[in-house]
Amino acid sequence: MIENMARCFGAPLPSAWGTQYAFPPPEVLALRELADLRRCSLGYRAGYVLDAAQRVCGDPGWAERIGACSFEEARRDLMAFRGVGRKVADCILLFAFQKFESFPVDVWIRRVMREHYLPCGGPDRGVSCREYDAIAGFAREYFGEYAGYAQEYLFADARAAQKK
Repeated sequence: MIENMARCFGAPLPSAWGTQYAFPPPEVLALRELADLRRCSLGYRAGYVLDAAQRVCGDPGWAERIGACSFEEARRDLMAFRGVGRKVADCILLFAFQKFESFPVDVWIRRVMREHYLPCGGPDRGVSCREYDAIAGFAREYFGEYAGYAQEYLFADARAAQKK
């Protein structure tokens, strides 16, 4: 999906491997029609992408403000975007805003945390909001200000072990 959006709306970038495309800035995406974004195989996400691009363009300085906010404030602001829940907000904060205390929780991380740090019962399916908050809160306290780094190592190790 990202590659499709870059190819359709991004600026060409010559490289040793042929022409690549930059990811389009929000100003470019905000001017597109919903049908244009759907052609990039975004499915239901097309509306979320368009809405986010238009919101960011309508709020100059948005990224700087989010970067300056506390983790909790920034997370609340991101979760106000249509289609952005806890995990997506935490991923954005970790990878785009270097808020390293962010600890995204998916089913892989949930399994690792249950096995090694927070043994508890319950079915092994989607992560409820309550459980997400408990795991992420524990991780921020246990791993400290760089909990996001720990999350990446735990995730990579869990995936590697699964492939064996």
